[in-house]
Amino acid sequence: MKKEDYFKQSRAEGLPKRCPILEYCARRMFTMYFYGDYRQDDVVQALKGYLPKDFAEKAIGYFGEAPVWQAARDRKSGYFHGMCPEVNLFDHEHQLGGMEGTASCGGSWNYENGKREQRLEHKHFSECSEFSKHAYDTLPTRLGRSAESPLKPKRVSISKKLRFEILQRDKFTCQYCNRSKDDGVKLQVDHHIPVAEGGTDDISNLRAACEDCNQGKSNKIITPLL
Repeated sequence: MKKEDYFKQSRAEGLPKRCPILEYCARRMFTMYFYGDYRQDDVVQALKGYLPKDFAEKAIGYFGEAPVWQAARDRKSGYFHGMCPEVNLFDHEHQLGGMEGTASCGGSWNYENGKREQRLEHKHFSECSEFSKHAYDTLPTRLGRSAESPLKPKRVSISKKLRFEILQRDKFTCQYCNRSKDDGVKLQVDHHIPVAEGGTDDISNLRAACEDCNQGKSNKIITPLL
């Protein structure tokens, strides 16, 4: 995903062009730390000059899966997962070689033996669990309502790309009744832990479900049979 498509998705969802919490987001901080190959144990100190002075007091911790990074000593091969998509897209000083200008949040690369192979995963900041939680926590305030307001935030739809990845991973089969598309059922993507209970759009919390099971399950937490 390039900048043009990234901004297009922001406009379509009525959001700012860029993530509104990126300056204080711990996921972005760790992404810069991993990409920059810093050696200090104190991450905040290592990135001094790139973070706001009050970062330690206002930091927004990552919510859900932690960022994963593994690279060979010469950095010619490796993989990463759960990174902030805005670093490779906008941060010129911390981008990974060959991935500049892409909203890549995960993938793998191999530049050994004269070959250049890479596989990238992309996403928009609206798909990040930290933004979703921030949007939920701040909605009453932004609407001028009290923190006790029962009003729920507007749900951000799961992207078509993510929906297909979940269905493909689950072999286009309902994870509750074991019926598949070949049985004529309409498949949807279900949150194992419902959003109302704090569930996120992380891949680990999503699974394929037929329309009957998804509607019958509602906001319950049910362990899949498969």
